[in-house]
Amino acid sequence: MQIDPPIAMIQMITGYVVSQTVRALAELSIADHLAHGPATAHELASKTSANQDAVARLLQAAASFGIVAYDRNRGYVSTPLLDTLRSDVPGSLRALAIAQNSPGHWLPMGRLTEAVRTGSNQSAAALGYDLFEYFARTPAEAAIFTKMMEETSEIVKAEAIRLIDTHSVTTMVDVGGASGALLCGLAAANPHVKGIVFDAPHVVDSAIEHVRQQGLSDRVSLVAGDFFQSVPPADLYLLKFILHDWDDDACIKILSNCAKSLLPNGRLVVVTLLLGAIGEPGLGPLADMLMLAQTGGKERTVEEHEKLFARSGLKLSVVTPTQSPFNLVEAVAA
Repeated sequence: MQIDPPIAMIQMITGYVVSQTVRALAELSIADHLAHGPATAHELASKTSANQDAVARLLQAAASFGIVAYDRNRGYVSTPLLDTLRSDVPGSLRALAIAQNSPGHWLPMGRLTEAVRTGSNQSAAALGYDLFEYFARTPAEAAIFTKMMEETSEIVKAEAIRLIDTHSVTTMVDVGGASGALLCGLAAANPHVKGIVFDAPHVVDSAIEHVRQQGLSDRVSLVAGDFFQSVPPADLYLLKFILHDWDDDACIKILSNCAKSLLPNGRLVVVTLLLGAIGEPGLGPLADMLMLAQTGGKERTVEEHEKLFARSGLKLSVVTPTQSPFNLVEAVAA
């Protein structure tokens, strides 16, 4: 049934209420609690050390969105939608729900109009620092951001393992790899390959435990550094959700450093959203608004990636769609 334009617009205008409701559900671990069975608002308030009346209101709102179900006799019941916020399931989106609605993402988006007026990101104005400096100064939020990157890696990891040819690869470098979730998946599936997670010092420290948990400490190392200065040599570079954080000049520095250190017959794989034709639905245009406000980067078309490669000593070789929203954009030495 078609929704009347005023109602549709009201839903869009109040979308932030849904976002913050989901964040509250995630932070209170409601999905984990309801995974053990139905519970009343009183029981959930007790388990979460939260105000009973406020929890009841939160759950009523969540039920109106279809996130939880309500049974008069048993209380609130989990749904497949709520299960995506569980902390103990593959493909969990709990960290995404928290990180996207925490200050590092939330406050710059509140200044989107100013970003559009000026063409400049608003992180410094909203947070006091550029985004990644802000994360370096707020370890708790940086940790949930890293966990979010790990979760989003899970969305595309199986496809990457299936689609990225590694038979001739000896060394992979996950550039800006956060916890190294994508690289660890590829390394586990390809025992002949060694890997390096390359990221800022405060990020690398948090990645050590993830690599250890995967049982890959003998083949995956952690290297701290600045990808604007240099990157370790490799015959396969992975850049997952990296280029969209930066403007064209910054991307060219990153890509040029990869090109300089690329071993013979090596290649680079960019894991990214791609912008399609104007009016085409998808996550790309939404993510582009976030990049505009938050980082000064942008989502790009295939053609825009091709131009970046050409200015960096690389050339586009193949674009491979996946069954996720993300694409694999590959480049080789020019």
